[in-house]
Amino acid sequence: MPIYKVKAFDEQGDFTCGCTIRAADLQTAQQKFGALPFRAASRAELWFGNTRLAARNLMQATRSEVRQRQPVPLAR
Repeated sequence: MPIYKVKAFDEQGDFTCGCTIRAADLQTAQQKFGALPFRAASRAELWFGNTRLAARNLMQATRSEVRQRQPVPLAR
């Protein structure tokens, strides 16, 4: 089974953490990558060898998730 690398970076672009994902194919690796919770990172990347396959802007996703959770007052 191929091993994919995950790298996470803070707002200044400094490396904060990393992990590996074992997946049978790229689609499964991307699904697992999308499900990973990152708390102290603002950007995460999925790598296979020396090739970057995907990137997530985590700060933008966090803001939109917060907007979705806030109740919207009804106009009267």
